[in-house]
Amino acid sequence: MRSIEDRVAQLSRWRRIAGIFAVLFFIIFFISALDSCASRILQPLNLVHVLPGTFVVMNGPIGDDVKSVHELTYLSSSELITLKIEEVYREFYFGGCSWRGGLTVSPGIKPGEYKLAVGIKDRKDQKPVLVFVIRVHEDEQSYRSSFKSTIMLYTGIPNSWVMVSSLFLSILFIGTIYYLSTRRETLFLKIGVAEVFWVGKTVVGKTVKGYEIGFSLGTRHGIMPGSRLSLFNEKRQFVGTVEVHKATEIHSFATTGPECPVKPGYTVLKI
Repeated sequence: MRSIEDRVAQLSRWRRIAGIFAVLFFIIFFISALDSCASRILQPLNLVHVLPGTFVVMNGPIGDDVKSVHELTYLSSSELITLKIEEVYREFYFGGCSWRGGLTVSPGIKPGEYKLAVGIKDRKDQKPVLVFVIRVHEDEQSYRSSFKSTIMLYTGIPNSWVMVSSLFLSILFIGTIYYLSTRRETLFLKIGVAEVFWVGKTVVGKTVKGYEIGFSLGTRHGIMPGSRLSLFNEKRQFVGTVEVHKATEIHSFATTGPECPVKPGYTVLKI
């Protein structure tokens, strides 16, 4: 029994550590999401910052219903800036038609601002829905100083990468917590112990008359209505007894008096 208790204690430590990391990465995700929203608000939608010799993924609205990339063309103020349109798609929220593609900036281009617009072929009188300003920076320092994202400015790591990575790690650690909790519960059941997962109060007026608890021991484990179990706190100290009034195959519900307050995380042991 001592060996099982040691393993349970170890799993509990790992679960606490996994919980800390899950919260930490969720906080990072939340901060990066706010940072991303702020940077989008502060930076014009049509402004693109680049360095010479780089490739940038771009997208923009078309305005008309377009079925194929072959219907589209673009106009650039410099032959050293080229655009390859990869696909057209319909916006999920607003229903408009948009394009997505890759912008290639030649290594030989001079720093400055250039214009680029996407339109439909054979419509010379068409006014572009959006004219992009391609701002080419002289060096890395100038390029990074243009970032409105605080994360990108100080780390050089794309905000989207931080968001996706932190969310993935947060979910991974949540899954780890679930796995460790399951293993911990399995070990508990081997020695007839279960953790209290639900606590309710019986209140008359403003007076607490007792507590009702739920735990994962049931008829499969020899628990029946009327069974009495020992109750222990988080420090494994005996605090009282509870009496089962309802039992299913794997769960039971029991009551105790007002002199024995219970919290989730307490454990019960078959007498």
